Amino acid sequence: MQGSVRSSVNPQVSEGNEGSFRQSVSCHGEQDVRGCAVSRDRCASGARQRLLRRPGGGGGVHRLAGPRCPDCRKQARRIHSTYQRSVEERPLGSRRVMVRLRVRQYFCDRKSCSRKTFVEQVPGLSERHRRSSTGLTGWLRSIAIELGGRPAARLCRRLRLAAGKTQLLRLLTAPTVSDRAPRVLGVDEFAFRKGCTYGTVLVDVEAGRVVDVLPDRTSETFAAWLKGHPGAEIICRDRATAYTKAVKEAAPDALELADRWHLLQNLSAAVEKTCHQHRDCLRKRAEEETVTEVPEPPPMLLPPAELPRAQIIERTRHRYEDITACWRNTGPSAPLPAV
Repeated sequence: MQGSVRSSVNPQVSEGNEGSFRQSVSCHGEQDVRGCAVSRDRCASGARQRLLRRPGGGGGVHRLAGPRCPDCRKQARRIHSTYQRSVEERPLGSRRVMVRLRVRQYFCDRKSCSRKTFVEQVPGLSERHRRSSTGLTGWLRSIAIELGGRPAARLCRRLRLAAGKTQLLRLLTAPTVSDRAPRVLGVDEFAFRKGCTYGTVLVDVEAGRVVDVLPDRTSETFAAWLKGHPGAEIICRDRATAYTKAVKEAAPDALELADRWHLLQNLSAAVEKTCHQHRDCLRKRAEEETVTEVPEPPPMLLPPAELPRAQIIERTRHRYEDITACWRNTGPSAPLPAV
């Protein structure tokens, strides 16, 4: 499928010639055979075989290597059939892009291989059993990882991407689990359905990423995982007895620690339990403190507020002082001075 193919059919070729028709092909990329003539001949079994003849007639006829079988990795030599395939690409602006390909289906000639036929793929564009391109599949997978099922489907409708919640969730694949456990392993339970079904999540504390998810929270399952993935030196867990039993059985040399959240939770639970047990003493002490008379604090004397210095305030103060002095000297029956 690399390059652009231009074909011309010659119906007047006799049966004794090398091919029933010829193609002139210009290839780009790995197979650099510019100007070579490609012919397809019918074999004794009726299948077609791709042959390569170099220009000028010299050098004989050579087989043109086809794609490799996805199971046994053997290069194919015979073409089974061709058909048209549609692959949806990333949208161009507000328009959907559909790529239509004419692909070939090949025979796998290795007898021990269980796959009899397979279809060639375009690198960087098409994948097996997918109607979307490699780039569009990467987009959809990233959206599904961030948002999940229904929210991702709503965003895809806004972006003009044809993808439902089932298709998006099908793109999520389980990450590969290392053969060895991280040095600092965090263990905690979580609810698939609260009150009904619980599982166990394993976290690499130093890297801050999820290592694996176990289907339940039993000690047998966690112990089997520790035996199959050695290497944990520190196990940070909660106070569940099931995890303690599994660590002592499968990793007795590992150091067990309680994580910060469970330490604070256990501390608050212990304080609450202690207060509940001594509630009578606490109530009696509170009543005694209420009955005891507490002396009132002495009042706080604040300095008198002073008015800001202004011309009208000064004039009014002087007039008041003059009137008060006149009244004291002459008596209340004397007329007041004119202001």
